[in-house]
Amino acid sequence: MRWAVLFLLVGGCVGEQQVAQVQAVCGDGVCEPGEGTLVCPEDCPYAVCGNGMCEYDEDAQNCSGDCAGQVCGDGRCEGNETPYSCLYDCAWASCGNGVCEAMESEGQCLRDCVPMRCGNGVCEYEEDMENCPGDCPSTQSVDVLLVVDDSESMETYQKALAQALPNMYRALQGTVGVEPNLHLGVVTTDLGMGSYTVVSGCRRVGGDGGRLGVVGGADHASGCLAAGAHYMIDTAPVGCSVLYHSDRSCGANDCDQDNCSGEPGTVLVPDSVSGCPRCRNFTGGASEAFACLSQVGIDGCGFEQPLEAARKALDDNPYNQGFLRDDSILVLLFVTDEDDCSAAQPDVLFNPDPSLDSADSTLGFLTSFRCFEFGVTCDQDARAVGPHQGCVSAQPDLLFGIERYDSFLRSLRQPGRIVAAALTGPFADGEVDVELDGQQRPAVAPTCRPDQSQLGAAPAVRIRALVAEFSAPHDLSSWAMTSVCDQDRYASFMEKIGAEVIGKMEVW
Repeated sequence: MRWAVLFLLVGGCVGEQQVAQVQAVCGDGVCEPGEGTLVCPEDCPYAVCGNGMCEYDEDAQNCSGDCAGQVCGDGRCEGNETPYSCLYDCAWASCGNGVCEAMESEGQCLRDCVPMRCGNGVCEYEEDMENCPGDCPSTQSVDVLLVVDDSESMETYQKALAQALPNMYRALQGTVGVEPNLHLGVVTTDLGMGSYTVVSGCRRVGGDGGRLGVVGGADHASGCLAAGAHYMIDTAPVGCSVLYHSDRSCGANDCDQDNCSGEPGTVLVPDSVSGCPRCRNFTGGASEAFACLSQVGIDGCGFEQPLEAARKALDDNPYNQGFLRDDSILVLLFVTDEDDCSAAQPDVLFNPDPSLDSADSTLGFLTSFRCFEFGVTCDQDARAVGPHQGCVSAQPDLLFGIERYDSFLRSLRQPGRIVAAALTGPFADGEVDVELDGQQRPAVAPTCRPDQSQLGAAPAVRIRALVAEFSAPHDLSSWAMTSVCDQDRYASFMEKIGAEVIGKMEVW
């Protein structure tokens, strides 16, 4: 039982005042003075005027008791303000901003995470349509963006990826009564190296530019999908009736090609397993089409820029028109054996001037070590050989900061509408080891190897930092960042992504 004490001054003359004690009982169904949502949610539920919290659809006019004095721009993160409604007052990654973020918990930030502030109008990273339908309305739309490293060391990883991808598709099919309406697109990590074209694999200014289905500057998708298609479409027809059997397979339907008009370029076909009518821009199996798209080859630029490639793919790219839908769950999947090298100043970072390609220059040798030196900050000089502790993503300079991608994704989707994951080199406890390569140049030591005949994968400090913004700590450590070298885990990794998507969308 919780108590609230209210002192009332009553009666006659000054000096002859009495003190009366009023008891507030949590659980009596009345939201009394001294209680509130944080103290007694039983009596003062979320999203109710009078519960002591200024929530999503309340303001100083319609609920003055909860929202008195709230003004966006006054420097205080108040009531129903969040980074979405008032970024000036409520910064991201700060306790008290009204959003329970991935690295917060109830114990660390009670105001933001009690419990997940359901009712604040923000679909947060552990909320879904089942546990908080008001913040996370149901959807059947799922947009999957796969960002694949196409540099020369990726052949083995890409083959394993193609074998495992069908597990994600089967997880979505086998659990959802009505299959999700899928868009699946693939981009490479190749954005070139600024205006320079002197390095093998990086000889196209702008690389593939975040264009879906483009590899090596050429159309790759047409070999997997219908002519002219840039991304895979597998959706249910709209505006027709389908008879579902007790086992959720499909019987008779009155659907025709006109019911696929909302997805240009698709054809009405029956699914080979369920018999359900689908609008698709490919023939054969859906799993095979997606696996085909993922095989992007190994002729791309060795300065991998996966984060910037993802942004370019999603940031109103006219080539990718129609891929990202307003109501979809966005799935981001990165596959690479290097860390991110998204260059803010590519003509500086990748300058190939021979006078700069040396141990004594400000930039150091023209290798991917530049990406580590100027993209990650540790407790000692980057070029010092040996273990480096406390390594984190660096502040923006020659490379973009992680905040660029965190803020961009949040402008597209609320955290509970994003599933982010990666197959990369492991990175844990803030440690990166620097060694000398065969030419006595500093290099980041790999943290895993599929076998001793391969170079192995470098720790993905920057990619992990972004995935962490949209993953619970236990997910981050258990599956969301899976070792690209551990190919036996690819199948379960894909299944888990499918399960995460299921939890965020409408099911039967």
